Amino acid sequence: MQKIFIKYLSLVMAAAIISMITVSYILQNHNAQNRMKENSILKLNQIALTIENNKKSLTELNEMLDNNYITKAKTFAYIIEKNPSILQSSKELQNIKNLLSVDELHVINKDGILEYSTIVSYVGMDFRSTKQTEEFLKLIDNPTITFAQEVQPNGIEKKLFKYVGAGRRDAPGFVQVGISPKRQLEAMKQNELQYIFSHLPVEIESSLFAVDAKTGVIVAHSEKKYLGNTMFNLGFPVDYTRTLEKGCFFTIEGNIKKYYFIKQYDNLLLGIGQKENALYRERFKQISIVIIFFTFIFFIVIFMINLLLKTQIINGINKIISSLEEITAGNLNTEVNIEGNREFKKLSSEINKMVSRILEANTKVINILNSVDFPIGVFEYKHGVSNDLFITEKLPSILSFSKEEIQEFNSDKTIFLKKINLLMEKPYEGNHIYLINSNPQKWVRINIILNSNSLFGIVSDVTEEILDKRKIQYERDHDPLTKLMNHKCFSEMVKNIIKNRPLITAAMLMIDLDNFKDVNDTYGHDYGDTYLKETAYFLSKLCEKKGIVARRSGDEFCIFIYSISSKDEVKKILENFYIYLKENKIYFPDGSSGVISMSIGLSWYNKNSTFESMLREADEALYISKNNNKGYFEEK
Repeated sequence: MQKIFIKYLSLVMAAAIISMITVSYILQNHNAQNRMKENSILKLNQIALTIENNKKSLTELNEMLDNNYITKAKTFAYIIEKNPSILQSSKELQNIKNLLSVDELHVINKDGILEYSTIVSYVGMDFRSTKQTEEFLKLIDNPTITFAQEVQPNGIEKKLFKYVGAGRRDAPGFVQVGISPKRQLEAMKQNELQYIFSHLPVEIESSLFAVDAKTGVIVAHSEKKYLGNTMFNLGFPVDYTRTLEKGCFFTIEGNIKKYYFIKQYDNLLLGIGQKENALYRERFKQISIVIIFFTFIFFIVIFMINLLLKTQIINGINKIISSLEEITAGNLNTEVNIEGNREFKKLSSEINKMVSRILEANTKVINILNSVDFPIGVFEYKHGVSNDLFITEKLPSILSFSKEEIQEFNSDKTIFLKKINLLMEKPYEGNHIYLINSNPQKWVRINIILNSNSLFGIVSDVTEEILDKRKIQYERDHDPLTKLMNHKCFSEMVKNIIKNRPLITAAMLMIDLDNFKDVNDTYGHDYGDTYLKETAYFLSKLCEKKGIVARRSGDEFCIFIYSISSKDEVKKILENFYIYLKENKIYFPDGSSGVISMSIGLSWYNKNSTFESMLREADEALYISKNNNKGYFEEK
């Protein structure tokens, strides 16, 4: 009877297990495709964001360079205005070219003829003769405007070049500067789709691609061999777009079956493909776990039923339950030892082997975590009567816990939890990052996973990541020579102050060094850099705690003073500043000393003022100062 009962019970359970495995198999297939679709959406959104950010960066770079080159063109026009005779000297033109750090200088007369140039072979060219040069003719009769042309082949040699023009104030015509666009071309290259796709991280047995939505031509692919092919050539149907937007399997090149998914972005279709075996790899793992699990349950039930038919079944079951409870509570050192018949002994042995394998697996994971070079630690805090705590070897050093604190954790596990909660009270910034030390500064990322009875945490040291990010931000916003803010950062800060502060009185100062060219010509460019650094130091003294200062370009600086109560206070600051300059002479390489001379244009803030309007008015005041009151300030 016992054998018959076990036989039929086994058949019933086997049928149930097979049904569960079949259902699990179907669900795993479905879940694998859903995970692929979700991961694909995230990945393609990331690619779209990368493309968008690259476009934005290229635009910002072009704007920055255009502003810089326009300033150089205006400077060249200003130099000619003040000293027209330099046009007769090719040597002087070359010196100005080197001073402005450009590749070409051109002067065009009122008839559109290139009259003077650092490129002798260009002299006499009629700007009406090519489309490239014809665009600049609008500057002839308007000395107040500038024009920055896109990078394109020039009208004479057809080489890629960047040209910027500015009208002349002293005579009809305009000036033009030319710059080799290496930096822009490099940025444009990095903005190309194939360049982006070739540098994107791709998972094993996966591929990323971009398709022209109108033609179906593959314009970018993580595997270059597919570039230029159409989706139809690779075996995709005419309505592939509608199909792939939902996610679908396709076989290409006769034998490569992949799961594909695409997403529309502007005029592109961004897609991702993953081989079938990679997609379902996790499925096989899950199914194996299910099979092992149900197989284990199957034998447990059979053994239990078999033992129930014997005299000592209850005692045996109770002993097994007691041992399993110890194990599930976290005491993996528990050994199951059930005396009695052969089946109970075998069951004990199998359970002990399982626990041993679990212990081995845990040990391997811990060893792996402790051996990696990246500073990462893991902890698990289990709530309950015992309040069990597990931490990896590197965790105390990452969180800067002392030996005394570790001893406290051993005596009272709740102290550890309180420490963790205290660290996480004040996040430093997003992404779960916290500042745990101020001197020296140290940041960590703490990710917490909660379940019903435990708290699992992964902790990593991200100090270098934060410091690198700060360094990049500083270099982006500051002039490398003077360490002052650059013009872009300055403009953003001033606009923010105007927008968000209740200003009563504020002033924009435009500063230009007098005779800086003479300093460079006399003592060299190295001392010229030192001269600019000294100037930056003095200007920082001028506005300290009352405003912000920036280097605009060359020997031009800007100051925005806003922590003041009246215009008289600003004027007093400037008067004292000029006295300060006279009292603090600088020394030149030949042993002589002198005073840094600078002219200042001053404009005032009103309720209708913008950054651009104040800067323009300060520039106009500077022009008056340079012509009528050089070495002092004028207000607009």
